[in-house]
Amino acid sequence: MKKVLGVIGATGQQGGSVVDFVLNDPQLKDQYIVRAFTRDTSKPSAKALADKGCEVVQGDAEDPVSLQKGLVGVHSLFFMTALMPGAKVTEYDVGKGIADAAVKAGTQYLIFSTLPYAERISKGKQPVPHFDDKAKVEEYIRSLPVKSSFYSPGFFMQNFLTAMTPRPLPDGTLAFQCTQNGNTKIPMIDVVKDTGNYVGAILAQPEKYNGKVSFGASEYTSFEEVAKTMSKVYGKQVNYQQVQKKDYLTFLPEAARSDLISMFNYYDNFGYNGPNTDATFNEIDKSPRVPVTSLTDFLKNNPLTS
Repeated sequence: MKKVLGVIGATGQQGGSVVDFVLNDPQLKDQYIVRAFTRDTSKPSAKALADKGCEVVQGDAEDPVSLQKGLVGVHSLFFMTALMPGAKVTEYDVGKGIADAAVKAGTQYLIFSTLPYAERISKGKQPVPHFDDKAKVEEYIRSLPVKSSFYSPGFFMQNFLTAMTPRPLPDGTLAFQCTQNGNTKIPMIDVVKDTGNYVGAILAQPEKYNGKVSFGASEYTSFEEVAKTMSKVYGKQVNYQQVQKKDYLTFLPEAARSDLISMFNYYDNFGYNGPNTDATFNEIDKSPRVPVTSLTDFLKNNPLTS
């Protein structure tokens, strides 16, 4: 009999990746029925999930009571938290609420998308709210009477399609900007394609990954090296520009802007996963279910539009 895999955030980047991977993996699609949770089951995105073969149920991640009914019968649950800093509730509140609701409903295995505990790694010198809240959720889940595993993605390559997309300069070259030192190396991942890849490995061998963290990344590189790769793929000169903190992402609410700038400062001074970042990256090739997407292939699949 197939087990029910619940996916909270099934229309988002990570949840959608898990849905698509499981439904298309020859082994996993025979082991799991996917139950997709969404705030509004009438939206086209919800209908698209149903058309793919998912059970689609209503559930709001910020309202655990609304999830309770849909979680009954779910064997394994993948979930993450994503809130704008400065919101009325924290990511920790939301993650804790989901975990409690799942355990109460009888879910036997939780898979949570986590991040490193920046405040602890930096010994209090550089907290990063959206990192630290996720790390606290991970710690809380580990205290519960349920099996669990954790997926920790690197820097999203999708950022090079949005706030960090290369933009034209007066001299005809292109550049992308950030506050991070151009030579700081960080792990990177195509989160849309490969989240399901890593979570799929957990679902295929849940006992092997019980209590463990799978770090997701295909590259361990710097923004200067990214610029070189972009130049090669796009056939145009692309440079990286390090900008001052006061000039970066000024269109964002201050809490969100401060959170992101803190994240890049943390990378520069402490490393993505702290002093173990190099060793962590060297282990990741053992985790994904199929080969992960390189930065070169990601850029080829997402060409410049101008």
